Amino acid sequence: MSKSLHILIQLSTIAFCLLGGTRVFGQTPSTTITPPTTGQKEEATSSEEPKRLPVPSDDVRQKTLETVREIYKNEIQAARTPREMQALAEKVLQKGRLMTDDPEGRFALLSLAQDIAAQAGDGETAFAAAENLARFYAADVLELKAEALSKLFKAPQDITEPKALIERARRLMEQAATQERYKLARQVGGQAAAEARKMADRDLLQSIVKQMSDINRQAAAHTKFQKGRETLAKNPDDEEANSAVGRYLCLVRGDWEHGLPHLAKGCEGKLKTLAQTEMTNPPSDPEGQVKLADAWWDLAQAERGGESKSLQLHAGDWYRQAIDKLPDNLLKTKVNKRLSEVAEHLNAAVAQSGRERAAQPTKLEKALRKGLDLGGGVKMEFVLIPAGSFLMGDEYGKSDEKPMHKVTITQPFYMGKYEVTQEQWQAIMGNNPSHFKGPRNPVENVSWEDCQVFLKKLNEKVRRAGLKFSLPTEAQWEYACRAGTRTRFSFGNSRDDIGNYAWFKDNSDNKTHPVGMKKPNQWGLYDMPGNVWEMCADWYDAKNHEQLAPNVVDPLGPRFGVDHVRRGGSFSNNALDCASSNRIMISPRFPFRDIGFRVVVY
Repeated sequence: MSKSLHILIQLSTIAFCLLGGTRVFGQTPSTTITPPTTGQKEEATSSEEPKRLPVPSDDVRQKTLETVREIYKNEIQAARTPREMQALAEKVLQKGRLMTDDPEGRFALLSLAQDIAAQAGDGETAFAAAENLARFYAADVLELKAEALSKLFKAPQDITEPKALIERARRLMEQAATQERYKLARQVGGQAAAEARKMADRDLLQSIVKQMSDINRQAAAHTKFQKGRETLAKNPDDEEANSAVGRYLCLVRGDWEHGLPHLAKGCEGKLKTLAQTEMTNPPSDPEGQVKLADAWWDLAQAERGGESKSLQLHAGDWYRQAIDKLPDNLLKTKVNKRLSEVAEHLNAAVAQSGRERAAQPTKLEKALRKGLDLGGGVKMEFVLIPAGSFLMGDEYGKSDEKPMHKVTITQPFYMGKYEVTQEQWQAIMGNNPSHFKGPRNPVENVSWEDCQVFLKKLNEKVRRAGLKFSLPTEAQWEYACRAGTRTRFSFGNSRDDIGNYAWFKDNSDNKTHPVGMKKPNQWGLYDMPGNVWEMCADWYDAKNHEQLAPNVVDPLGPRFGVDHVRRGGSFSNNALDCASSNRIMISPRFPFRDIGFRVVVY
């Protein structure tokens, strides 16, 4: 593993500058901007659990855990081998997931499942228990996973290979760094490095050291950022403080909208000059845009690591502003070449992460890649969606798509490769309510509430430790639909190409078609635009985007509401209705012939 996995998260965090950028060109941000509150902790919940419960007190936890251990005393004593302990951990985890009437008991069961799994060296079940604890309770999932890792590294490793545990540790380092939990990231990194030394794996150790070096550099910049904010609260014009805040926001977090005004008031000559130019006199002609992009690009050569990539990605945003307006000459050739270089940086990091993850897939990942068997030869296929950041919404779209704002998805997840089909619905529900019949056609004529029944039965049918099927959140849906793009559609801005990717009003003959017949997006998802609208887990709010702006992590939408959200357009809609950002409400009770859904798995 010659590349650090951390580069993926770092690039994913800053890539929105190229793929979206938080700055709306043509608008001048105010000269005084308060940096956003950062370091938000993840919160996992679902439409079934609108609010996480508080963690039981120490006394209650201890007492309840003793009761649970007494109940499973004989089974714990009988589980002598790691495989037997693994089976018991999965059993206890499943019991905890299904227990809804005893919050203290559920917490104890999930805690016991994590402990048994960690002692057995079963990282998959231990992490699944941690994720379930954080789903149902206000628990810190990163701390839970870090505690589990400490035990896992000491356990016999005939269930989970040492490299797979290290891979889990590195993913946890990424997540902690993304949430600015640098102390925790370094703690986990130290454990991973110690394990790599035991294995005498020089390449693996070097990649971990590189990842830790990146985190240390970010942590140092974050410390300066915090001190800078304190100084600016007293003296908003302090140049050194403005530079520290601006560098961290722009070059580490990729938040150019809030960081650029600080760079413009800073003390670093070239950064200050370029920031002032961009703020006060942003070029509108393509030649001027290329000139400004070149300046940012040249400045990147003096930086290193993620900071250099962030500058290049920001330069790429200006190159993209110019590219369509340039004549076919040498200047356009140069711009295309530099945009290709930036895309290669991102694609290489994503590909490297995929190769490393593929080298040590979990049991769950193997099953999802192969396709989950629903019975009768019917399978459900999934695509891994990486963690990362993107710009949600459309500044030029409808009012409920504004303003564009950065969203970070901290956890990778699996999404259905296709919309749920009629044969899949039949396999789970035993009926087919669809109007346009066809086994491989998307199921439709089902309500949001019908989907909840389907998901409940699907979760009961496919019983795997920690596996949970649900509708995607609205943010997950748009993130997966965009697949790393900032254009109106995943394939570009032109409506002329939509017929290659979607069944819509002009080519559908006013009916659904079998899934997977059109081209997929860049992440391998089919029919994200068109065929049928796709329901999301979130409640709809016309002002939801205003509430989410300017910078959010794993958003869940409003807690309550009257209608839910649908995305993607259908066979009966025009091209613009199939845009990545388009959002419309849907009543949870009523079915429609042009509305279906796809599922995600955690």
